[in-house]
Amino acid sequence: MAFNAATILKRGLYILSIAWENESMDNQIKHFKKHYGSSHDALADMWNDLITTQIPGLVLNEKEKSGWGLDFFLRAHYFLFTYPKNTEQFAKRFDIGLSYAQGKPLWSWIERISMLKHIKIKWEARLNEPHPAQFVISVDGTDMKIDEVQHDDEPVNRGYYSHKINHGAVKYEIALSIFEPRCVWMNGPHPGGKHDITILREGGLLDKIALGDLVIADRGYRTSVPHEQRKLSLPNRLGNAEVEKLKSRARSRHESFNGRIKNFNVLYETYRHDIKIKHKLAFEAVVVTVQYQMDNGSPIFDV
Repeated sequence: MAFNAATILKRGLYILSIAWENESMDNQIKHFKKHYGSSHDALADMWNDLITTQIPGLVLNEKEKSGWGLDFFLRAHYFLFTYPKNTEQFAKRFDIGLSYAQGKPLWSWIERISMLKHIKIKWEARLNEPHPAQFVISVDGTDMKIDEVQHDDEPVNRGYYSHKINHGAVKYEIALSIFEPRCVWMNGPHPGGKHDITILREGGLLDKIALGDLVIADRGYRTSVPHEQRKLSLPNRLGNAEVEKLKSRARSRHESFNGRIKNFNVLYETYRHDIKIKHKLAFEAVVVTVQYQMDNGSPIFDV
């Protein structure tokens, strides 16, 4: 069932037992974003994509398209944004049984949100066209804290140790289009100790870049491999001042995007769940959600 943004706003407050009737619209919106991390407009757009999509494995049944399913959808967003300390706290917040606040009833909806990557996080044909400006994407790795991974012979698996955040971590590779506020690529998770340039080599992103086009990246992507050098544009203190300013702005813009996904506590706090499957689902669901935010009135700044 299609629900407009106003209905989703009211339903989101209702299931949190927030009395909204006498609140101003501004306060209602403030309460909604405080608990779900996104505007009601962005989540309404996402919901209506969920109930109309024909992506294999994502087609909802009639019950899931109803208000019953909408409640699960909203609770999944609450979980991603607040990352409750335990199941009991999460269930109590919505006055639901524990069985509805964990396992498949929760994670199947997070997976459904993540699967919207097939319509939102896409490598578009225009990225393969000749570009007079040369720069087509920016790329960066972002590290997410996890519980320390044990090793057979050592108390801590150093392969998962991230020097960037001084903690056990998993790392994802993200690419943003230079032309518009759009994430066009995500790849991971990888052990936090893995170098950005290694992930770039192994993940296939460079193969998508046409000869003559350039990827804006930071110094973590330094390489001596000629064909990689021809596609990567790193900071250069001897370069043209205007070009370097543009590249610096693109890197700052990318950092802004990374900051947005870490507004979601499931990616900001130390992750306590399975890192092989569930962390990837949570990461992709958050990236998809941030893309919906950018498509609904909250874009990152232009290069």
